[in-house]
Amino acid sequence: MTYYRQLSSSLLVILFLIITAQAADIIITVKNIKSNDGVLNVGMWDSKETFTNEKKVLFGTRVPANIPTKKVTISDLKPGKYAISVFHDKNKNQKLDRNLLGIPQEPYGFSNDARGAFGPPKFEQAQIEVGDTDQNIEITIK
Repeated sequence: MTYYRQLSSSLLVILFLIITAQAADIIITVKNIKSNDGVLNVGMWDSKETFTNEKKVLFGTRVPANIPTKKVTISDLKPGKYAISVFHDKNKNQKLDRNLLGIPQEPYGFSNDARGAFGPPKFEQAQIEVGDTDQNIEITIK
């Protein structure tokens, strides 16, 4: 009976180590923040089909804006491909304000500092690959 207890305890420890070893954190440094007004909206997606769809965001948070940089951590991610967007919601209305032509009026940015020609970049342009170790990235909002 003792042998089976030790074996099952050992297997549980090994399983725990395997599960926790596969989770990583992304530490995002948002740069070029020009004002302490409002908040930064951070969103993360894991597919091109859902990218920038706020209703299908994998992870989302709002944090106070700080001049000139702010760090945001997304924890316990499985290895995979992700894309991140950030915008500075200066007036805290929970949306990226745009003019009549649809051009953003608040600073925004994407992982890899990707930019689209007429709209957001493609998922592939903004994607980052997360492994099993923590990763630091920078996003410069403009």
